[in-house]
Amino acid sequence: MLLALLTLSFEVMAKDFGVQGEVFEIGEPDMYEYIQAKLKQMEREGSLGIKQEEMKRKVGQYVHRPLVRSPLSYTQKPKTWEHDPTYTVPEDIKDQDGHIMYLKGHKYNPLDYAPLETNLVLIDGDDEKQIKWAFNYLSSIKKPVKIILVNGAPLELMKKHKVRFYFDQQSVLATKFGITQVPAIVSQKNNMLVIEEVLIGEGNG
Repeated sequence: MLLALLTLSFEVMAKDFGVQGEVFEIGEPDMYEYIQAKLKQMEREGSLGIKQEEMKRKVGQYVHRPLVRSPLSYTQKPKTWEHDPTYTVPEDIKDQDGHIMYLKGHKYNPLDYAPLETNLVLIDGDDEKQIKWAFNYLSSIKKPVKIILVNGAPLELMKKHKVRFYFDQQSVLATKFGITQVPAIVSQKNNMLVIEEVLIGEGNG
């Protein structure tokens, strides 16, 4: 799914108003010099290396287990609904020459130009039952599938299962589609997206 990124270009005009009144020398220290002095001080005190190691540790933790903004619950009441990705242009969009590309109120559905060719499956990577269900779903459908974690350790799972896993960073997908329960499936039907929060039973888990 592709979302159009439309930006507006603004020309910034600058004007020289000359010298007004008495001129004083800037008393604040140069920021670059301040940072350099601070780093040298930290290095002398031995705290710079500690900060670097702490940063490496935090980055490593985030890579192996990304932060979860909005934890999702296990599906208790299955739901299915449609999501219309149509975007309405809030104001006229012009190109760099001032020609109008899209009028205010123009409706744009990205699925008309870039269909969702891959079903998205959102699961909790710490739940073995959901992982098993996702692999069963993947093997039962001919359409390509992307398994997206809303929680868990993607690198560890990729190493274990030899399959690529993705992660819903900052819960962007779940929030946009209104998903509150997992496992969930996002697929396309005509020019709409179909969202399914799936209840795993004895026969499909």
